[in-house]
Amino acid sequence: MNTLHVYKLAIQSSYTNNTEEAADPEHFDTVQWWVTTDGAWRIRTFAADNDVHLHHVQAPVEVDVLRETTQRNYEDVIADAFQIDLPDLQDADAITLAMGAFGGATALEIDRNGARFAFWNPLRLSFASQSEPE
Repeated sequence: MNTLHVYKLAIQSSYTNNTEEAADPEHFDTVQWWVTTDGAWRIRTFAADNDVHLHHVQAPVEVDVLRETTQRNYEDVIADAFQIDLPDLQDADAITLAMGAFGGATALEIDRNGARFAFWNPLRLSFASQSEPE
């Protein structure tokens, strides 16, 4: 089972420029966790400049710890949180069904390098790693 935990933030920020302002419907940051039996990927998107930071966590992964840590670190800016279960990334019908309430199948961005992870991208923005976390 693949599970995507999404935290939509009430801010739009830039890691590179160290700026932050209120989110709007088309510009918001996210913290996401793509969890599988092989481990987890933390996907942190920055809306101001379409930056993305990726971090892999080896299995076994304690999902409760991921949730608690994210909620503790971002509690003052979490606007929404939801979980999407995706049994098979090769099954287009299953993806369409699972993503129905979250922007449809096209809102799921699947890693092009071997489907290591996927993340929620409802506006189909072009994210790229532009900075390195310190």
